[in-house]
Amino acid sequence: MAASIAEGVPEIQLSCTSDFEEFVHSKAETCWSVVTIQAPQCQEDESGEVTESGRSPLELVAVIDRSGSMSSSGKLKMVKETMLFVIQQLSSKDKLGVVMYDTHVTSTGSLKSMDEKGKAEMTSLIERLSTGSCTNLSGGLIEGLAMIEDLQKSQREAATGEDTAAVGKKTVASVLLMTDGVANEGLTSVHDIVKCLTQRGRHDFYPDGGYRAGSLGGGRRRPQNRMRSAPPPMQQQQAPAPRRGVLSSVLQSINPFASTSSSTSIAAPPPPVAQTNVIDPIQIPQQQQQQALPYGDPQLAQQLQLAPDLQQQQVAPPPPAPPSQVNMPPPPPDMPEPSAAGPNDLSDQIAASVYTFGFGADHNAELLQALSDAGNGVYYFLDSSEKIPESFGDCLGGLLSTAAQNISVEVIAENGCSIKQAFAGRSTQSKGSGQTVTFSLGDIQSEERRDCVITLDLPVLGEEVMEVTVLRAKMTCFNVITGMLETKEVELKLRRVKSVPAKREPNEDVDEHRNRIVSAQVMESATALADQGDLTSAKSMLMQQQMCIRSSASKATPVSTELDRDMDRMAEGLASSAAWHHGGKHLSSNIAQKHICQRSNDVMESGYGNRMKMKKKAEFSKR
Repeated sequence: MAASIAEGVPEIQLSCTSDFEEFVHSKAETCWSVVTIQAPQCQEDESGEVTESGRSPLELVAVIDRSGSMSSSGKLKMVKETMLFVIQQLSSKDKLGVVMYDTHVTSTGSLKSMDEKGKAEMTSLIERLSTGSCTNLSGGLIEGLAMIEDLQKSQREAATGEDTAAVGKKTVASVLLMTDGVANEGLTSVHDIVKCLTQRGRHDFYPDGGYRAGSLGGGRRRPQNRMRSAPPPMQQQQAPAPRRGVLSSVLQSINPFASTSSSTSIAAPPPPVAQTNVIDPIQIPQQQQQQALPYGDPQLAQQLQLAPDLQQQQVAPPPPAPPSQVNMPPPPPDMPEPSAAGPNDLSDQIAASVYTFGFGADHNAELLQALSDAGNGVYYFLDSSEKIPESFGDCLGGLLSTAAQNISVEVIAENGCSIKQAFAGRSTQSKGSGQTVTFSLGDIQSEERRDCVITLDLPVLGEEVMEVTVLRAKMTCFNVITGMLETKEVELKLRRVKSVPAKREPNEDVDEHRNRIVSAQVMESATALADQGDLTSAKSMLMQQQMCIRSSASKATPVSTELDRDMDRMAEGLASSAAWHHGGKHLSSNIAQKHICQRSNDVMESGYGNRMKMKKKAEFSKR
């Protein structure tokens, strides 16, 4: 049972709306709906600072690339100066650890409390940091996660009663991974590095049979026998497949017999993140015209096309099976079985969020985006060292203003309706045949929203109904300020009538988020085309989607305006092959992830930011 909210502490809000309030009862229709989670503003004192009681303690590990290339363009110097300022921003309730990696990995061994003594130790350590040789990124990441896991383990051992279950919930734990290059020591493939992040015992996973980390500033050397079992063999490298982003690789059909996917002639590598049975993605219109797609059209599925990376070979689906014969497809090979635990069982979640920072245009953007996706963080692309302070300010401001964690939203179709498509960031699980979908949304920071977009198939009704419930949503989350579990429920009710006006404007909020998710998929598809060398088609796809946004009902809203602006930014990176490979691709990944996750991840002003992020960016930029 959820506890009540402390007096004076704003709650996490849950609401639901649809594109229209009325639909014709005598025919099947499609309804677009949005379930929204809204975080409150953070608690501040008279000077505008977040109160100590109004935020959770931070547990941060900075994983710093000290390879030789970090000496160029003043990157390491700027990182050191920024980290020194980060230390000063933390209080005695916070903890900080540092991992440094080149060919070898060294660390503080444990996180230090940021009291005066701890700050002095960390300041001395950062000031002594110098460059080394190669880039053992996987070793640095594994060590950073292991440090937080060890801390949480010791906290569980020291806790008693109900406090044991709250370990890791009342604090905000995060790994900040920095690099300017490509992993060339330890694990080097995207699949293997992401797998070691997401699988159980990830801090024990290392290819040489024993994980070694040297010590820094009183830290300890990790024993070489931490392996509990032999690591899985490295996969033989296959011919590269076209790039597939979050929308196309994570979202799959709720009905295995639905006509929404096709096979390709090039085998894709194993997906980096364990995926369960999930709903169809919202797909790209077949003809990108200068007007938004019609709402409430039961033939919408026939007007959609596959993303370009899936168009090489189409296979006709088998006929639909009776409901009793429809079984959910098995999970991808070599990945863990879906957990049977409820939405609030956090035993399989990663110990900390992972935020990645890529300096310059020589790093692996695909890897850093994949790691931040798997770690429920974001990827920052810094094309110049001058952006380092503001990017860290944006990240720290967000972490300091975390409002809730472990958010789960369950949506159930009611009264003969069925869920046709669903999208909400990076995690969507389905239950049954189109009746229930669960969104695992991670954390939310102050003033942020999470908008779960759902299309419902409405059945034919024999008569008018002035009010019918078509959807019910239930949210659970852990309020990190109050230290309590919150539960909210909401229903979506519509009217089924004899007729509706031929022309009517859809709800602006629903239209805005429809623009967002379609545009995010267009961005990913354009990126796939550009990776294959077809810059002209990629640019044309972006321009066509821009015209759709500019003619939509929500064209003047903040999100639609930002989408329009970001399309222009991406188009600049498609000006030439050189522009694409020297920053255009990185910016594309950065922008698409921002709109998918609804979280700011660059120094530009964004509608996904909040006041605390803006404040910290301003403070860091002055340094």
